[in-house]
Amino acid sequence: MVAKSVKSVYTRYGHFLWLAICVFVFVTVCSTSSFLYPMNTWCDANCFFTVGKAMANGKILYKDIYEQKGLYLYVLYAIAYGISQQSFIGAYLLELAFGFAFACAVYRLLILYIRKDAALVLTPVLLFLSYTPQSFSQGGSAEEFVQPLMAWALWFLLSGVKKRNASMLLRHYALAGVFAAFAFWVKFTMCGFFFVFILVAFLFELRNKNVRRAFTGAGVFAGGMVGASLPALIYFAANGALGDMFTAYIYNNIFLYANRTAGAGASVWGKLWGILRSYLLSFRFGWQFYAAILPGFVYFAISKRVSGKEKAALFALYGGTVIFTFAGGVGYRYYGQPVCIFAFTGGVALCRLMGDNTRVVKRDVFACGAAAILAVTVALSLHLCPNVSAMGRDKNDLVQYKFARIINETPNATSLDYLSLDTGVYTAAGIVPTCKYFCGLNIPLDDIAQTQNRWVAEGKTDYVVAYNVIPERWEEKYELLMVKDGYRLYGLKERKRK
Repeated sequence: MVAKSVKSVYTRYGHFLWLAICVFVFVTVCSTSSFLYPMNTWCDANCFFTVGKAMANGKILYKDIYEQKGLYLYVLYAIAYGISQQSFIGAYLLELAFGFAFACAVYRLLILYIRKDAALVLTPVLLFLSYTPQSFSQGGSAEEFVQPLMAWALWFLLSGVKKRNASMLLRHYALAGVFAAFAFWVKFTMCGFFFVFILVAFLFELRNKNVRRAFTGAGVFAGGMVGASLPALIYFAANGALGDMFTAYIYNNIFLYANRTAGAGASVWGKLWGILRSYLLSFRFGWQFYAAILPGFVYFAISKRVSGKEKAALFALYGGTVIFTFAGGVGYRYYGQPVCIFAFTGGVALCRLMGDNTRVVKRDVFACGAAAILAVTVALSLHLCPNVSAMGRDKNDLVQYKFARIINETPNATSLDYLSLDTGVYTAAGIVPTCKYFCGLNIPLDDIAQTQNRWVAEGKTDYVVAYNVIPERWEEKYELLMVKDGYRLYGLKERKRK
């Protein structure tokens, strides 16, 4: 009886264990937030961690501490800081959780079109294609946290349009609205995917004469989005920072950030070329998942086993993702990462080309085959993932920890990253920033340089970290303490020492 019960549980839920194992392996190998690496040295991830730490210590986003992304991303990093205050282990655990959600969505997308056993074998392949590209960066990006929500929304839509009446469940509308709000309060350009989602869903409902459901679904989606946005609005309103939020997160990102993007100030054709160039660059940074997407899209386009509604939904969401992602004409390597959610189409194409009517293999043979696929993809990850060269390094060899040892000689030390993105010294030294503009950012905001120069001129910070910059006329208050890998550490001459 017990053995039968265990077998029943394994049959129903064993795939979750398999997906969890796959996610654990790929996130652990590919993300430098994991325990296999001395530190996540990526400037963006350190910016997020520093702001999350500042918020956890009472600072108000945009009012007391300035960064360009949205509140919910920093809430995630505040949670990560609560788990581990001077490492990225907390962020790594969050990556595992979101990665598991992503793997489950990929699996569900696959079984819309192929057998479950084939989907279980292909899922680690698709995770490999998603986590090893340069677009994944060093782990912990805003895109990484939003991509599972986009993948689930894609499943909501495709599973709905596969029905005869092309109608989605109301709970899927509600969840999609919540996901859209999360995307907006992480990085609002990724919210464009969800606007295309609700537009397509609305049009399909109308096309199938589900007029009431079309408006009800749109209302439920909007309700989910508003409800999930209320905590953010309450946070800013309660702290008197609604104006700061609008200026920093909305106005500056739309108007100031646009001034430095490719094609800014150019003609319409120049801007279109900037968008196309940025999109084409994403092929370079994410060639692994594009290698699955391109043949997958060809198959979906020509296959008679995929309905016109499914094709329209799939290609509309892909087009919307590309347009909203690259509309600014910026080609940072991580921008194209969410496109990996469409790689499942390549898995479907491969399985269909190999034939669907293969006989069911024994469970132990299937398990061995799946394990072999996982082993091969992990081996390829160790070869293709650009991060693995840093695996196993001694953290004491990193410039961040070398500087931290000097900084920590001063009780309650303060530090400032001068006109460069977060170097990771705040993380290594366990410092909460005291300056609103704690680092330089990729935005032409004059207040950043003016404030930082004033702080240095007045000696308001114990230490200053400069990257590839040799500041002038600092000798009066600061002395150069160390130079390593382009980083320069300056210390206040009158700073306290233990």
